[in-house]
Amino acid sequence: MQKIIRIFNLLIVSLCLNTFCTAQKMTHGHRYINFISQKPNNPKDEKWKSLFAPSVKKIVNSKLICTNREQLTAQMIDIEKTFGVSHIQLLELLECANNTINVIHFEVTFNDNTTETIIAILRANDQGLIEEINEVFGTKDGYKWQA
Repeated sequence: MQKIIRIFNLLIVSLCLNTFCTAQKMTHGHRYINFISQKPNNPKDEKWKSLFAPSVKKIVNSKLICTNREQLTAQMIDIEKTFGVSHIQLLELLECANNTINVIHFEVTFNDNTTETIIAILRANDQGLIEEINEVFGTKDGYKWQA
């Protein structure tokens, strides 16, 4: 019985350490979800520069939306102003071995209580700056905005 309790305790400690280490490791996918959850509205905010490469490219449903950080900022702020985002929930995050590509599956709830599920592929450079965002989503008109 003591052996079983000892093994159980080791499993609990291992699980806690694994959870702690995972929480400390912020992939660019986690950083992206955290960032858009904060409803960015200031294009001069330094967080834009610490997350996105200057020549970041965004593709939405196979259409090129923007090719630089300023256009991306305008597009994201336009979505927020037009539809209002009340909640973003991360459903799943997959990362490649070297953490240059993250696939994130998340859900966005807008102020009109409509919800969309989005799958995004994020490609980052060696410095961890996102260089490309490729999103696939449903029917919300706001995501069809083009520069």
